[in-house]
Amino acid sequence: MSEYKLAEGIIALSVGKRWNGAKLERALNAEAVDHAHRRGWIDDPERNSYFNTMRRESAPPGSSEAYSD
Repeated sequence: MSEYKLAEGIIALSVGKRWNGAKLERALNAEAVDHAHRRGWIDDPERNSYFNTMRRESAPPGSSEAYSD
């Protein structure tokens, strides 16, 4: 995967039109992760890692979901 392509894709989906602005935005949402995966910018393990992180961050504190992989 080309990191340049990923950065280019993030900027295209971003409100900011330059990397310095885009990288300050919140984490990628599910649609952006799926888009990057469909385009081949991220592979299956990277996609799964993003979704696992999203799940952990949205889980209530102390729940088993917050710590499981």
